[in-house]
Amino acid sequence: MENTCIFTSEINQIQGYLRGLAWKYTKNENDANDLIQDTICKAIEKTKYYKRGTNFKAWISVVMRNIFINGYRKKRKYNLVSVEESPHILNSYETSSTAEYNLFSEEINSAIAQLTPKSKEIITLCKLGFSYKDMADRLELPLGTIKSRIHIARKSLQVELKKINHAA
Repeated sequence: MENTCIFTSEINQIQGYLRGLAWKYTKNENDANDLIQDTICKAIEKTKYYKRGTNFKAWISVVMRNIFINGYRKKRKYNLVSVEESPHILNSYETSSTAEYNLFSEEINSAIAQLTPKSKEIITLCKLGFSYKDMADRLELPLGTIKSRIHIARKSLQVELKKINHAA
């Protein structure tokens, strides 16, 4: 109960920040309001995981991000989000402007193009929000193989991105 009172005070102080973050994720006022409400409810529900004296703003930001991503994954699972929306939705919280997003997206796509076919496939499934289990089912591979491929693909992608950044 004590943490709930602290949350109310903390939330009031960062209300504008939460609204801006929710808008950045959703790009829609109604969805942003829903995301804020879900975040506050989840934060109150999970008060035992918040350590007093730590950065509340960072903690609640992670809560919001996770709610947003999980909601997106559910929509993808039931085909409620179009493929064209996928890259924008998954990356919207990482970039703040369209130009910056387009540049970042071009670099990623260029780096992905340099990967092996297996790595391209697994990275694409990750971008689309598939869980490890869903990937294993879809590719008819053991979960350990999926995890291994993801690890290898991420390392390869990091190498390719470094090459692109050093060339620029």
